[in-house]
Amino acid sequence: MNNIVRAAFDIETVSPDVPEDKYPDFTDSHDFELSGAGIAYEYEDGSRETVVEWRNGWGPRAELDLIQTLLDRLEPAGTVITYNGERFDLTHLEGRARIAGEVVGERAHESVQTYLDRTEHIDLQPEAWDAYGEYTSLEETLEQVGIEPIETLPSEFDCRIPRDEWTKNPSEPVTSKDLAILGEIYLEAVDGNRNDVSTTALEEMLTHYAQADVELLFELADARPFKQNSSVARN
Repeated sequence: MNNIVRAAFDIETVSPDVPEDKYPDFTDSHDFELSGAGIAYEYEDGSRETVVEWRNGWGPRAELDLIQTLLDRLEPAGTVITYNGERFDLTHLEGRARIAGEVVGERAHESVQTYLDRTEHIDLQPEAWDAYGEYTSLEETLEQVGIEPIETLPSEFDCRIPRDEWTKNPSEPVTSKDLAILGEIYLEAVDGNRNDVSTTALEEMLTHYAQADVELLFELADARPFKQNSSVARN
């Protein structure tokens, strides 16, 4: 059997209960819901694979089903790599399991906590911030170590999202801020409440972004220790 040596993990979220003119509290799982996640695997023979899972509509049951799927996907990996997972990805994986579980009467967070307690977690963000300054993004860190980020361009996907809902320039790359908007549109479409967008094309664009977000984490982890690269130094 070709065993998994390590996994890389990154969640995608929406904030449906946060007003548009307010910022979510990034420490409070009530301000976020999971919409999906990317998981990359590295196997003993050096091969790699990336999978992306999306939530199948709104509601706590759908969110718990996604969380369980992610746990099943992560279960074989004893080491998980993230960028800001300590304060975001793993924190809200457990937090959302707790909140959604309370709604449906399940202690879903316990299985998440059990997995986290026995898993080695490597969060690359603290080392990146030590080297390049606070609030250095994943994309900026990749550039600092000479890894070219993978861009997701809206122009390559015929999603047909109305311009009054998403004003993104099609030639500009999708960002994490866009995912909060796109995730809500996607969940509405999956629930059958939208027929004005291409659900297939939207899922393809979201999946491309999620893969790009997670699959370079192995290269970034292997580029440590991080050192200042004068050619791309930040102001």
